[in-house]
Amino acid sequence: MVTALSAIAEETLRISFCEAGTAPFGDGDVTDWRICPFLVVAQSYEGRYAVRFRGQDQRSTEPGGAFIVGAETQHHILHLAPAAGKPMRARWFHGRFTLFGAVDLTSLLDIPLVVDPAVGRCLEEPILELMSQSARQAPPLAKLAARKRLAFRVLELVAEVSTLKRGGADRIAELARLTPVLQFINDHLTDPLSVSGLARVMGLSVPRFHGVFKSAMRMSPREYVLSCRFAEARTRLSATMTPIQEVAAQTGFHDPFHFSRLFKARFRMSPSQYRDRHRVESE
Repeated sequence: MVTALSAIAEETLRISFCEAGTAPFGDGDVTDWRICPFLVVAQSYEGRYAVRFRGQDQRSTEPGGAFIVGAETQHHILHLAPAAGKPMRARWFHGRFTLFGAVDLTSLLDIPLVVDPAVGRCLEEPILELMSQSARQAPPLAKLAARKRLAFRVLELVAEVSTLKRGGADRIAELARLTPVLQFINDHLTDPLSVSGLARVMGLSVPRFHGVFKSAMRMSPREYVLSCRFAEARTRLSATMTPIQEVAAQTGFHDPFHFSRLFKARFRMSPSQYRDRHRVESE
């Protein structure tokens, strides 16, 4: 099944977002409980991180080590300075790696929360190079290619310390069967999408398609389309200052007020509150 995953990734793996940066933090600064729609990798090079998942024990990085959190994983971050009066310093990478533009690749992996300084130093190299790209004098296409290469290098390092989740093989097989419709949804995410239209893509009756899709994806086709739109919207809210009404339009919500109501009902905060809490600079 690793071969099956490789085959699917070869055809459909995309990087829809990647950013890297560095920042100082005061001792005891907290990034409160949050769920990001992208992979988070953060290396503490002066001081330490203390990180935990909901319901689990806190883990601390060593100086030079890093923590890794997959997309859609709730986590809490505490910043610990190296000494009194000195800031904690860290560098970070955020990237959204998807199959079919929507199924997050990290959802298939068991990822260690904390990695040692040896792995941290390996992660440091592509993160630093990504940070230098904005100042690099090169044609736009060359810069884009370099960013993709470096983002995939981070993913490679994360994959090397991770394992396929239990049940991951079955999940991969299910994804493979739904490839045509998942690709169609990704390519037409801003268009009106009906269940009957999606059923036609698969050559199935509506009842049969609904059953097959829900069995594989653990949600109905409508719920899946909505989750894809919200994932893209959350990434744009976190990574850009695009006006909220434009974020709504860019992700298939043609009424910004309806978008805000749905967003608040699902995430218990407004889009603007989500942006304030999940900005990429908040590592």
